[in-house]
Amino acid sequence: MSSFRHGFVVALFALFAAFFLPQTSHAAIGALDDTPGSSLLFPYFEVDLDNPTGRDTVLTVQNASATAMLAHTIVWSDEGVASAIFDIYLTGYDIMSFSMRDVLDGSLPLTGSDGQDPTDTISPQGPFSQDINFASCSTFLPYAPGTIPAPAGMTPADLRKALTGAPTSGVAAGMCWGRNVGDGHARGYVTMDLVNRCSDLKPGDAGYLDSPLNTLTSQNSLLGSFVIANPDTHEWFVDNALSIEAAYTNDPSVTTPGNYTFYGRYNGWNAADRREPLPTTWMAQGELDTSSLIVWRDTKTDGQPHACGTAPGYYPLGQEGFATFGPDSSYGSPGAGTPLANAAQLVPASVLGTVGSKLGQFFANLNASVPAAGGNPPADPAAAQGYIGVMRPSLGEMPMTPGHRAVPLDSALDAQHYVPHN
Repeated sequence: MSSFRHGFVVALFALFAAFFLPQTSHAAIGALDDTPGSSLLFPYFEVDLDNPTGRDTVLTVQNASATAMLAHTIVWSDEGVASAIFDIYLTGYDIMSFSMRDVLDGSLPLTGSDGQDPTDTISPQGPFSQDINFASCSTFLPYAPGTIPAPAGMTPADLRKALTGAPTSGVAAGMCWGRNVGDGHARGYVTMDLVNRCSDLKPGDAGYLDSPLNTLTSQNSLLGSFVIANPDTHEWFVDNALSIEAAYTNDPSVTTPGNYTFYGRYNGWNAADRREPLPTTWMAQGELDTSSLIVWRDTKTDGQPHACGTAPGYYPLGQEGFATFGPDSSYGSPGAGTPLANAAQLVPASVLGTVGSKLGQFFANLNASVPAAGGNPPADPAAAQGYIGVMRPSLGEMPMTPGHRAVPLDSALDAQHYVPHN
């Protein structure tokens, strides 16, 4: 890591450590809140590969309990294809920050459980924390520099191609994994799951969400945050990762086959993951001409590399409603198009409908039936979880780009979804 990026990451790490103190509270399943979860969703990242000091994304994960944990990390393309898989070991109350630029260079977070790090050189044990051995990690951790452990055959060079929409040359040779926007930026999103073993598995693989391995666990102990920043232009978007809680007990809302769960698209909607889904409907305030929306969508299908020049099977994702409102309740709409059509995207608000004023608010109902998903999820085929955040421009001479999460108006578990009243 360059001295510039190292200093940048360390500064962010110190900031996050001040914000994210250990928490033990738990909320009701189906309510999106900043409590520890069993999975984390970092809904969007972007890295300017042509400019080493350009836009980058820094992720932070925190263990909110004294018990040592394994965070199984998956980097997905902006079209929802699993592109890199690795594990992060956390001692009790541990915290880890890393740059996505470093991941794309093959520098994965350096961690090791007690069996791989008996002298506590890379994963120290604190006075109140547990440090145990995950024997399954002996062939995984710590990762050698310049390697991408999974999918098999993935290299840092191919990972960069996968996340910029170029055809890969090794694994799935000649196929595309994401959009080719043409600007040299890598895009996608990241998930982290608490697991009981190191592996190269992903949701949809046998043994990850189901027997005989049951790799996924239902502990709610992870917190996270992310920063999308560009030191050159003073961009600075900060948000918590979305904490996905799992049901410890037999909560019928997320343990009943057919109901909407976070990973339902990978397990035949049989509720094996026991994880709550995200909301489907969001509202946020921003500048209608200069803000951008960070949007994550559930494709409701298992993404795979596809022939370049073609679209993934789910594309385009529609929505049941999108509108902008001005201070005088003036109304604007993007019409019948699909401006939020991918799994993850950063979209200028200016293309989403104007209302003749600068300040306003965005309403988005992301529910959508996906033909490639058939009549799924069975309980409500039109339901579709998602996330929206707002990246706002600098104000005057202030050298920062503020941003914030939109306000969720419902849950994907709701039978009746929110619609604005006339």
